[in-house]
Amino acid sequence: MSGHILVTGATGALGTGVMVRLLETLPDTRFTILTRRPGQGAAHPRVEELRCDLMADGWTELLPRRLAQTLTGVLHMAADVRWNVSAVEALNMNTRVCARLADWASHNCHKLEHFCYVSTAYVEAPSHLKGAPGFFEHEGRVFNNSYEFSKSMGEREVLARSLPSVIVRPSLIVGDSRTGQIGRFNGLYTVLRFASQGLLPIVAGNRQAYVDIVTLDTVVKAVQLAFGRRPEPAGQIVWAISGAMSPKVEDVMNVSFQGLNAFRRQRGASAIDMPAVVPYDTYRRLYKPWFEQQASAIQKRIMEYLDVYTPYFSVTDVFRPEAGHTVVQSPDWRLALPRIVEHWCEANDIMALKPLRRWERSSNTIAS
Repeated sequence: MSGHILVTGATGALGTGVMVRLLETLPDTRFTILTRRPGQGAAHPRVEELRCDLMADGWTELLPRRLAQTLTGVLHMAADVRWNVSAVEALNMNTRVCARLADWASHNCHKLEHFCYVSTAYVEAPSHLKGAPGFFEHEGRVFNNSYEFSKSMGEREVLARSLPSVIVRPSLIVGDSRTGQIGRFNGLYTVLRFASQGLLPIVAGNRQAYVDIVTLDTVVKAVQLAFGRRPEPAGQIVWAISGAMSPKVEDVMNVSFQGLNAFRRQRGASAIDMPAVVPYDTYRRLYKPWFEQQASAIQKRIMEYLDVYTPYFSVTDVFRPEAGHTVVQSPDWRLALPRIVEHWCEANDIMALKPLRRWERSSNTIAS
């Protein structure tokens, strides 16, 4: 395929991996990257960077006319992926930016063959945890947090316009299945970071709940598939998920702590006890009141931060995409996840080997 693709989010956790593969598999295609900080990535003769702040008013009006005249594709990956921001913040980045880009493309890019929007599988989560922090309803639909809601609204904006659209829906993205590499350690990696320092005393969730993780290379394949053929009709949906092959919470915990402790033991550090997993109702009734009364300010902030993961550790079913949708299956987690944990430890060896910090009652700091 020859052409010219506009890319947002090229330097993010997903974008770095996607760009490498697209440059390899689309040798006749040029890429223009919108970025606030040009020069972060390695220079490439087929890649041009344009300085652009997607949150600035009127940013699409500043895009050069020559860009619109030659574009054959748009890949929109830029997003605020935090699960604990307000709905207003999430909508500003994940919905309104998407709407402006879709408007600009539909009115100005007359050679456009693909408009690919990277959303999230959790716009159609298999189950929701009512009462969890961030949970809310909108127009009869329920969402675990503002991120899911804003991405759902982003999909709506794309589908409402006359665009050759493809929507890619990944689940919880982790590293490459072969190397473990990923651009940024977001999402589930935060749990691993706290666990490595002994700051994860308990996990609210269900040991038998499904954790649908998808490896980076699987999401890259889904994006490649989106650009591999013209979407007819428009509005195609491509899922990148584990689906029925998803690990359960106890599987993720076991592999994570086995890998972390193996890394620590090989380097003379003490092992870390795996925290108990308790149902959210039990956590809310028994444990959370204790933390609120006895924990230090730092410890409270940690537990509040970890609250946003509870819905993803409480999913009672697997994704079941509609028959007309395309599914790209993630590799067997039993083979991929150990390498992903190992790579995190290698890339964050100082953190992974830190002496454990004890939780103490009525303390303003965490003892070392």
